[in-house]
Amino acid sequence: MDEVISAILVYGTLWGATYSLLALGLTLIYGVGKIVNLAHGAFIMLSAYFFYYFLVLGGVNYVASFLLAILCVIALAVLMYVLAIHPIRQSEMSVLTITFGLGLVFQYVILLTFGPLSKSVPYIFSGTMTFLGTTVETQFASVIIAFVISCALLSLFLSRFKVGKAVRAVAQDGEAAEAFGISTFRIYILTMGIAAALAGVASVLVAPTYALFPGMGWEPMVTVFAILIFGGLGSIKGTILASFILGYTRNAVSLVFSPAYGPVVALVVLIAVILVRPSGIFGRGV
Repeated sequence: MDEVISAILVYGTLWGATYSLLALGLTLIYGVGKIVNLAHGAFIMLSAYFFYYFLVLGGVNYVASFLLAILCVIALAVLMYVLAIHPIRQSEMSVLTITFGLGLVFQYVILLTFGPLSKSVPYIFSGTMTFLGTTVETQFASVIIAFVISCALLSLFLSRFKVGKAVRAVAQDGEAAEAFGISTFRIYILTMGIAAALAGVASVLVAPTYALFPGMGWEPMVTVFAILIFGGLGSIKGTILASFILGYTRNAVSLVFSPAYGPVVALVVLIAVILVRPSGIFGRGV
């Protein structure tokens, strides 16, 4: 029993950190621009494939491949916002439709480019580490470091930098921010880039531990949306707390009952929160 509890705590923490990185960007986008980006899962997939392309096919070193993959997915996210989302952003249904469609387009482009067979990338960090008696791959454990650094940088950015304060101002009242000379267009572009970067970091770090395939971005989206609703749409604090709660719960269910039940947890949580507390843990707002 002690081994099971240890595994739940350790792996729950690691998955909570991973979920946070995947969900924080989407939370920021919604909190600032009230944009629900259904192509976010495609960025998770694209980051991993960009990393595979540069590292395995291009022969570029690990660090450069990591940075290039993140930069490429940021560029795609920005282009998607400027060309596809911004012209129709006043219509939520249109944004949902276009982002879902683009997510499918990205998936089929990868399918045509790399084929349907799964791919794999070599480990950035080899070996294993032991926490509370539970052994985990060092590669997977690196996610918690990325999570801590990303949260620290995001907090510093939003609280201390002028552009970060502008992001918070737009989140509170976009029209008032415009009246004070803040370009909401630039802020929306910035948040799209940050969202893609956070998802990309998690994706690239976890990619070596899983097989890459064109549809890999859709399954995490169920979990991400459950986190967004559970934590409160647009709430960063709620997103982080919900990510870890879901991480621990999913791992507990997988270890105690069966791994097959793990993916169902997010869907059950999503339905339960919508029925009991639609506003989530912390309500709404960055």
